[in-house]
Amino acid sequence: MVIYITQDNNAQGYQQGQIRIRRFRPSINVTSQQGFYEVKWTFNGNSAAFDGDGYLHFEKMNPYLPTVGFGFNPSIKGLSEGAYRVEDSILADNLGFAGVQDRSLVLAWNKLPNMGVAKVAFLNFAVGHDEKPNPAAADGATDEYAKHPYVTDNSRSMLVTLGLRPLGGAKGMAGGIDMSSFEYDFAYESLRNGYSEGAGQLKTVNATKQVRLANLGTAVGDHTFVGHGLKWSPLKPVSFAAHFIDWKADADSGVAADLQATEWRIALNVWLWGPKSGMMGGSKSEGGISTSPMYSVIDLKDTGTNADGAANPIGEVKNLGWAVVYNVPGGWMQIHGIWDRYECDPAICHADVALVSDNGKSFNTFTLVAEYRF
Repeated sequence: MVIYITQDNNAQGYQQGQIRIRRFRPSINVTSQQGFYEVKWTFNGNSAAFDGDGYLHFEKMNPYLPTVGFGFNPSIKGLSEGAYRVEDSILADNLGFAGVQDRSLVLAWNKLPNMGVAKVAFLNFAVGHDEKPNPAAADGATDEYAKHPYVTDNSRSMLVTLGLRPLGGAKGMAGGIDMSSFEYDFAYESLRNGYSEGAGQLKTVNATKQVRLANLGTAVGDHTFVGHGLKWSPLKPVSFAAHFIDWKADADSGVAADLQATEWRIALNVWLWGPKSGMMGGSKSEGGISTSPMYSVIDLKDTGTNADGAANPIGEVKNLGWAVVYNVPGGWMQIHGIWDRYECDPAICHADVALVSDNGKSFNTFTLVAEYRF
């Protein structure tokens, strides 16, 4: 359920009180040989296959060996894109820079032993094709996302993610502050594609009908993502996450040539109450109520001359949000109430923003989400 607080616009589908199922993806997991072999199928709402992955868990033989993942969307560990929210950040979500690597082979080390007091939280390498042609398309010239131009075999990607906990092996707390959970994350991705998944428009998240905020141009050519993240839970009921993402398009990227986007994001999570621990307690397994304020800023820059000779817009997109989450004991269900305020500079605001805003550059939304696993 999404409520746009600022304005109705029924003609464009931005009703107040719009209710619909946004995502229903049943998943089937099959394992054998004490979990060494694993196969996962996920389906979307119309029962078509959304992804299918296979995993070989060599870490069960030796902790220094990797898990090998392959298929449509093998999972990886990376930055704190979600950070206590049901969706990734605006830039990560719209550029496909998140917790999976499409159509790839992944080597993942997620259970390495401690190195003294330090610990490698995760290490992932992935190579593959992010998209592929759809030979069943009626015109024979669209990829699987119905985008143009036709994606060729030259599509490729390479991804590296690393998580380090400098004091991950330390025991106890210093002055009541837990330092073992402090983590630095790094991610790098190089992408060559006819059409980069999700790129083209920066859109709202946490919404059934996404509003386009700003234009990133046509994402063809080479693209580079670099990300840095911090995670820390200094006290049991309090967690902190922040990240910085930099995205660049090269000079061969059409109207997106030399365009650069950066995002700063900070989020906090506080457990208010748990059924067993009372005030300032709770967890996903115990259940309880948590709250999460979040703030992010995306800065768009033009670092060169476009192929069409026109200047790309330069400006900022801001997202201030607050989420309250009720966790059912056992961790099988969460209910989220999320308020978001979006702002963008008039020079880069997409026309969609004017449909839901009184002044053409800012608006508020409230989203009610129920997530359950069975």
